[in-house]
Amino acid sequence: MPKKFFLTVTGASLIIIFFSVINKVLGMIREIIFANNFGLSQSFEIYLLSGVIPIIINTFVLYVGQNFFIPQFNRIKCQDGETKARVFFNKSLTLFFLLCFLASAGLFVSADFVLKLFTSNLPIAEFLVAKKILRIILFTIPLNGLMAIILAYLQAEYDFKNAFISHLFLNVTVIIIVLSLTGKIGIYSLPIGFLLGTLLQVSYLFIFVRKKINAADLFKGKVDFAKEFPLQIFFFTILIELIGQLYIFIDRLFYSSVQQGGIAALNYAGTIYLIPVSILSMAFSTAIFSKFSESIAAGNFVETENSLNTSLRITFFFFIPSSVVFILYGNAIVDIFYHRGAFTGNDVVITAEVLKIYGFSLVFFSAYAIINKLLFGIAAVKQLLLSSTIVIIVKIVVSYFLVTKYYQNGLAAASTISYVLYFFLGIGIVIKKLNLTITKLPVRDFVLALLNSGLSFLVVEVLFHYFFPSGKMFSLIKIFLFFAVYFSNALVLKDETMNIAEELFIKTRKYFYK
Repeated sequence: MPKKFFLTVTGASLIIIFFSVINKVLGMIREIIFANNFGLSQSFEIYLLSGVIPIIINTFVLYVGQNFFIPQFNRIKCQDGETKARVFFNKSLTLFFLLCFLASAGLFVSADFVLKLFTSNLPIAEFLVAKKILRIILFTIPLNGLMAIILAYLQAEYDFKNAFISHLFLNVTVIIIVLSLTGKIGIYSLPIGFLLGTLLQVSYLFIFVRKKINAADLFKGKVDFAKEFPLQIFFFTILIELIGQLYIFIDRLFYSSVQQGGIAALNYAGTIYLIPVSILSMAFSTAIFSKFSESIAAGNFVETENSLNTSLRITFFFFIPSSVVFILYGNAIVDIFYHRGAFTGNDVVITAEVLKIYGFSLVFFSAYAIINKLLFGIAAVKQLLLSSTIVIIVKIVVSYFLVTKYYQNGLAAASTISYVLYFFLGIGIVIKKLNLTITKLPVRDFVLALLNSGLSFLVVEVLFHYFFPSGKMFSLIKIFLFFAVYFSNALVLKDETMNIAEELFIKTRKYFYK
């Protein structure tokens, strides 16, 4: 089996899934350690409030780097050659670092004003703790500016392995620092761990691009760079990604309106919610983004449509049963992951309620990750900006009305409604732009996965009602059995998505054992 297999969407996705699983396991261990040491305590919520703006900026910068840089880099490389593409890389790297440095410096100086947006009711001692945490995390922003472009470059060159290996440094460092220093410096172990981990991650990535970095490129092609770096698309991309990161920010603004530990519960539930998203959906969307931009640049819309349908079919197949598990087995999942140390039984109940609400949006959120990449690929940034604006307004309005009665559950419901709306608005834009019809979308696969999930749940519940006792271990067995029945049903029904998975497995096995 040639190595070109790993330059395909499925092959690249396999690499991403492999390293995403490793990183997600480490990330989950990290969160379990957080829960064990801090639970839903106020000190942990102070950390979450202090870090929200830097973390939003860091995530936002990474997405902007990927969604803007990759299509432009591929276009320049295809039309003008490797040299101009390298110049574009160096100028982008410099621009992102400078912008992030300025943002970090501005926030450092205005730390008091920033924190009062969330923590105006905190005692002075706790406010000073929040201020120190914020200023430590702010040092990660310029580093993320560099990392955003380097990661985007590696993905554009299909070097997914090193891009995802770099994330190991962050999680491993945080785990080591928290385990070794929490007893001595308390909550400060979290921001220090993230700063050191980010520094190690960037250092690792520089190894693979050091030969591409050339300061002389900054002074080449000043006129052409305006064309190579279209400001309108760039600023639209910034606005879209900034709006997409405001959900956490909006939730934090309602800190005083939720129950004690409510913000922490949203964080812990969100971590579980993102496990399947980051492993599967982000893998496919990351791998397929370069394919989208390449096929669109070549004018091959048939290939674009086929890639979209394949990705949505796989998403529906894996994420509909995952949604059912979150909704119906939320308490068991939270109990298994977090119920130890400072994380009490009441914390389990609060967090599980949030997770169940999030579960209703999982398949739509995951599918939108695919659609979002396609929308950037076809340069539908104006329509995407409009839909993002509509959705964030819905999030704010619904949060405002629900939080007073349902507290953190109201905030979770507002996010769920927003994610579902994102999907339908996005698919509407795709249908219009690519002249698709509803019949060309994999609606049948959605319905089959939903029916299969319902049948699998009934079978498992009947089996456990008559043959198995209750308990944490048996709850875990029940979840595994649910997926086993689901995949067995798919085999019996000869679901075509299983054929795709089987083909991928066979190709991979031949590749490693040839």
